[in-house]
Amino acid sequence: MTPPRAAVLLVGGLGTRMHPLTLTRPKHLLPVGGVPVLELQLRRLHDLGVRAVVLATARHSGLVADHVASHPVEGLDVLVSDEGTPLGTGGGLLAALEVLDAPDDEPVVVVNGDLLTGHDLGAQVAVCSPGTDIVLHVRAVDDPTPFGTVDVAVDGRRVVGFREKVPGPPGTLVNAGTYVVRAGILRGRATGVEQSWEREVLPALIADGAVVLAHRDDAWFADIGSPDALLTATRAALDGTARPALPADYDPRSAVAPDVVIGDGAVLEASTIGAGAHVGGSARVRGSILLADVRVGARAVVVDSVLGEGVTVADGAVVRHRAIADGTHVPRGDTADGHDEGSSSP
Repeated sequence: MTPPRAAVLLVGGLGTRMHPLTLTRPKHLLPVGGVPVLELQLRRLHDLGVRAVVLATARHSGLVADHVASHPVEGLDVLVSDEGTPLGTGGGLLAALEVLDAPDDEPVVVVNGDLLTGHDLGAQVAVCSPGTDIVLHVRAVDDPTPFGTVDVAVDGRRVVGFREKVPGPPGTLVNAGTYVVRAGILRGRATGVEQSWEREVLPALIADGAVVLAHRDDAWFADIGSPDALLTATRAALDGTARPALPADYDPRSAVAPDVVIGDGAVLEASTIGAGAHVGGSARVRGSILLADVRVGARAVVVDSVLGEGVTVADGAVVRHRAIADGTHVPRGDTADGHDEGSSSP
């Protein structure tokens, strides 16, 4: 089987479910297992034989471009398609394909930028034989509501309908966010305005008779769209559950940056800690993500939380089940507890 040459990563989303962490960065630069999601995706695509990737982005495009420039993947050519005004997943994909300039008959891998998946991408590409226009990765889930529901013909392969985020019974097949698309099927569909791939472009292609097939693979998968999902994926990376979805060179020892200062008696459990951070003596950090330059005071407790860059947690403070914005100060004696996305006083 010939590996895919080219791919598009859809990284233009606003990341509203990840607020307040995405007020200052795209969600694709938040870490799983200590490594930005975007970097994990690029390295894994390279492992699979991809040699050219276009990033379809809009908001925070400068931060995305800076990151890929400073973290190159050897042998992978990465280009940035800056939409300016967001064009949605459909419009962004169409614009990115113009940058990629792939031949009409070339299968191009398209991946949502907020997921990690351990499915066999090579097998999905192999399904895109001549005469097939698009191949969707689908999987069965207990609750299809957060996903696009995929209706297939009696042969179990051809996709005959696609409905975005609707209720359904357990075991319903859903769109898992990775596609193989022959570039030519999308020629002439760019409008210059916002379009949704899932709600507009893909249903229109099916209605027009495009040959769209489903490739089912129920391997480990994570849709990283919220702080809780980010934490769940990080725990899976650290305990090995997510191994099939990670690049071959991922090392869980990267979870704690080498310059982190850990005070006497501090306890770290299933957590990642960014560069320049400091964890005070007898503090406890469990199941959490601490970004760069976080300061956790002596005897403080941080549990199941994501702390943005430069957050300071005072001595003895407790933070549970929170996503806290960059630069926030949690004062002494305060208890930040709950699933809301607010933060303590800056």
